Amino acid sequence: MSEFKTEDLGHGFQHHGVASPISNHRGTVATVDGEGRNVVLLWLFDHRGGYALLMIDAETGESEEFPMPFPQKGDCPFTSILSSSNRFYTHFNEYFTEFDPEKRSFTFSDQTVPRMAMGMTEDDDGGIWAVSSPDSGVMRYDPESGQFRDFGHVYKQNWPQYQRHVAADDAGWLYFAVGSTACQIIAVDPDSGEARPVLAEEERRQGSSYVYRDLDGKVYGLAVSPATDDGWYRFHRGEWQKIGADHQKR
Repeated sequence: MSEFKTEDLGHGFQHHGVASPISNHRGTVATVDGEGRNVVLLWLFDHRGGYALLMIDAETGESEEFPMPFPQKGDCPFTSILSSSNRFYTHFNEYFTEFDPEKRSFTFSDQTVPRMAMGMTEDDDGGIWAVSSPDSGVMRYDPESGQFRDFGHVYKQNWPQYQRHVAADDAGWLYFAVGSTACQIIAVDPDSGEARPVLAEEERRQGSSYVYRDLDGKVYGLAVSPATDDGWYRFHRGEWQKIGADHQKR
């Protein structure tokens, strides 16, 4: 535990000082703890790797560190997500993990194929998906049942892939964008883990693709981002179609 002297800056702002002077942060969210207090959660990173989660009380500045429940080996978070059920997730150094701010503890951790997630999303059933670099490892965790599925590496290339954009449609299918040596979009069957590449090899170019979930429950994507004359794709239930360049995000 550590407590810092708080300075009132006026107009509702307070300065709590430096929470941890020897670390970098690798993802920050605002939420509430088990007592309904406003807190900030952030992943801490130094020469050891991503070694802990830091929880800071937004009003008092009091903070507490929670060591990671697995070895770091110099690796650290590149993505994380706060779920609708108020749990904080990340994946790195081959481990997927869940932190519950209401219980003030890590409540799940499991080892996967290498190595670290580049994109995460939550599906309509509350399942948490992660897609990892360098070989498109796909995994899903169901926080209600505790079931964790590691689908393994679903799309191999001879270069490290980066999957910054991940989305699930209202039928539970997962889609992720690949970059940046050659663009690609992958559709993943949530039951079997079957991966379907969208772009033919002759359609791929240098750069990164893009996907997002729209208000209609479908996923939309670009072969390469920013947009080109290729236009948009619409995805649903593992199928897709080109819809032109006039699509507007909602």
